[in-house]
Amino acid sequence: MGGSVIALVRDETIAREILSKVLSRGLAPRGWVVSIDNGG
Repeated sequence: MGGSVIALVRDETIAREILSKVLSRGLAPRGWVVSIDNGG
């Protein structure tokens, strides 16, 4: 089945841990860690 999970985190390491858990539990078929700059 699969779906979308969006998590806003400040730390890339934590983001990767969350993504790993989401994927391993089958909550989403694939995922990405995206970095956003401060728009300056």
